[in-house]
Amino acid sequence: MATVRRLLPWRGTFGRRDVGINVRLIAASHQLGAADGRLRGGLLHTWLGDYQVTFMSAGLLCLIAAGLVLPHRPGVAPLPTGRGGRRT
Repeated sequence: MATVRRLLPWRGTFGRRDVGINVRLIAASHQLGAADGRLRGGLLHTWLGDYQVTFMSAGLLCLIAAGLVLPHRPGVAPLPTGRGGRRT
């Protein structure tokens, strides 16, 4: 049942037929990215002796990813309006 609830929001994005495979591809790419980050973080720690560059570069990548994702928000409802069309 938990899987069904997790997949329901993705139906509108990917379509009913393709939602299962697309969610699994997202999960697999997340795991590959985590493994790559772990490897690169370990290499940087070995070369530089601390994790500061690793954490700073990870934070920068997160900010870049957020900047790429935020403009693409399908299905966002407009702000509610009050009387006369003014926003409340």
